[in-house]
Amino acid sequence: MNQKMTSFARLEKLGIAVPEILVPGARTAVEKWAVIACDQFSSERSYWEETAALVGSAPSALNLIIPECYLEDGDKDERAKKANTAMADVMDKGVLEKLKPGFMLVDRSTPHVSLRQGLVLAVDLESYDFSEGSKSRIRPTEGTIRDR
Repeated sequence: MNQKMTSFARLEKLGIAVPEILVPGARTAVEKWAVIACDQFSSERSYWEETAALVGSAPSALNLIIPECYLEDGDKDERAKKANTAMADVMDKGVLEKLKPGFMLVDRSTPHVSLRQGLVLAVDLESYDFSEGSKSRIRPTEGTIRDR
């Protein structure tokens, strides 16, 4: 008996899945919630200090990450604990709302291109390999620093 593969099974075979995406709720100030990737401004602490001052005590993704400029400070474990606590608080306090399962198309611009599109989806980390020359289904688009 030849059964057709379901859409979900096809995605699973590719190492991806339909995610349940969490987004800031209606009462969350998105201008304080959103921050750039933690590997940006890695040599400019002042950027991250100014961002922290702008955010203040408001819920923010800033509290869920460790900007790379702080990784060599010797308090990485303490910062990780604070980020984990902040993640639990965000979930407990209903700061985020869960969307129905689905992909999300993201449009953004960069200084180099007027439109850059991306698709938010769930990946199976067992299908991920960041080794140089990897042919795995899921791999990075840029080099990975193993220490981080």
